[in-house]
Amino acid sequence: MCYKDELKEKNEEKVNEILIKSGLIESDPVVEYLEYFINSSNSKINYLNTIKNFLNFMLENGKIKTMALSSEDFRSITTANAIAYLNEYKKTHKNSSVKTSIHMLSSFWEYLKNAYDLKNIIKLIPKGKFKATSDKESKTPTDEDVKEMLAHIKKYSNRATKQRNVAIAKTLAYTGLRVNELVGLDIDDLHLDCERPYLSTLRKGKYDKEEYENVYIVGSAKKVLEDYLGYRMKEESDSKALFLNEKGERLQISGVQRMIKAHSKGKITVHMLRHYCASTLYAKTNDMSIVKDMLGHSINSNVTLNTYIYTTKEKMNILQAL
Repeated sequence: MCYKDELKEKNEEKVNEILIKSGLIESDPVVEYLEYFINSSNSKINYLNTIKNFLNFMLENGKIKTMALSSEDFRSITTANAIAYLNEYKKTHKNSSVKTSIHMLSSFWEYLKNAYDLKNIIKLIPKGKFKATSDKESKTPTDEDVKEMLAHIKKYSNRATKQRNVAIAKTLAYTGLRVNELVGLDIDDLHLDCERPYLSTLRKGKYDKEEYENVYIVGSAKKVLEDYLGYRMKEESDSKALFLNEKGERLQISGVQRMIKAHSKGKITVHMLRHYCASTLYAKTNDMSIVKDMLGHSINSNVTLNTYIYTTKEKMNILQAL
């Protein structure tokens, strides 16, 4: 079973656990919406928690009497109730989180509208009421920030752990992988002996082996991955995962997040390294197509990664020198 299959199984168990504990397992509209309209198991958790928190607020404020809601029970919730919830929610959450909650709730109410002829109370919120403003946070670390983080990691006394963490940090910084893509890597996903070294990964929202994408590995990341692989192959573990934790099991997302945060003294998050990769690649190549390919964003509906291998050969050589 590959990482994504393992994760999907765990997420489905988590969805059922939340449904049962919250009482929403008895609400057919919620269960149907998650089952037929939300494909990703991870998204199901996010959408379910958003709906659950919203309905808990309604229950606590006497707008509904139970979490075992029928389609008719949803009619008692008004746009004014939704605004009251969002006003409370934004006191403790970022603007981006408020925007995401509005999007998820609107999607659920659009389903209620189409399936049960209810009004979409979220879409009736006046435009500009919760206007998104950018959160005041630096999204891209500097070269100096990344160097300091790597220097801190290299202070590890345990050589194997040091090699692993340097490999993780450089892979994130110079491939732009998402953290879930990184922890999902298996040893066989590395192809370091090719003329243009690459790794194979299942991108966000992809689950089938046929959907693997190749991501090129730049020169400095290749070297640390080769060094780490020498240690990894000596590990006594039944796991085929590339990156292992101290128990010899696949390293989890939270472990990577804690490591990056600790060694950057809170300056850098895992996702910020993705921004760093994008800005570095663009500065070196001035070619947005390479940036989009590396980060797994489509250039347009008709262009694939292979289309650019030939036309940008000189620029791909630049990556090997990074």
